[in-house]
Amino acid sequence: MLGNLSGFSPETDSVPGPEMYIIDQYMLHMLQDYASKVTEAYKNYEFGKVIRLLEALITRDLSSFYFSIIKDR
Repeated sequence: MLGNLSGFSPETDSVPGPEMYIIDQYMLHMLQDYASKVTEAYKNYEFGKVIRLLEALITRDLSSFYFSIIKDR
């Protein structure tokens, strides 16, 4: 994922939310949800929960769901 960011400029290359594909809007919504859960876990010093949340995001939501859908576009 990080390799695809080479040369990316947010000012010129970002796509506004309403112009994104529905699946991309959905993933941004999921990322917002994960970010709030992770932030809350950090505030409560629940570091094990942070790891479990990030692992679930990477393996379940990104790898087996999102990336398998967008690989062909």
